[in-house]
Amino acid sequence: MKVVQGGATNCDAQYYLGRIYRETNEEPDEQPAEQTTGIKVPEKLAEYLEQVPVQREPKDKRSLNYFLAACSCMESTSQNIEGQIKSVPAMDLSDTDKVLLQGRLRNKLNNYRQSSSSLIDGMMRLTATSEFDKKDDYFNLMKEMKDRIASAAITAGSASNSQ
Repeated sequence: MKVVQGGATNCDAQYYLGRIYRETNEEPDEQPAEQTTGIKVPEKLAEYLEQVPVQREPKDKRSLNYFLAACSCMESTSQNIEGQIKSVPAMDLSDTDKVLLQGRLRNKLNNYRQSSSSLIDGMMRLTATSEFDKKDDYFNLMKEMKDRIASAAITAGSASNSQ
């Protein structure tokens, strides 16, 4: 969780947290609370607290939020790689080194696009089987991000062909 709190820079952490929430059988918030403090809650307060509805985020929604965050992170990473490719011509390198660096970065972008696409496909399959009522919205957003990641790779690939 500390990795995720530091920002959306670790896409894998977002993905695996989504998988954990998706695959656990119990809601973490539904586990019985143990009274380890030894403090006795007054009877009237206990009765009142039992009547107050507790709003909890369903684990399905929580997992879909993590999946969506992972997709967004992957999209940002692919855009970052594409930006690196575009910045190579301005670098103080020999023409040969520029070509080599752009080739490596294009290869990195292509590999990243393929692995991201595979992960997003898996997240979309899990989303389709979710019981959350707004799963279609999540599914469509994931598909849009997957398409944008693919188009970033195509843009970078077509830029290399034009040189």
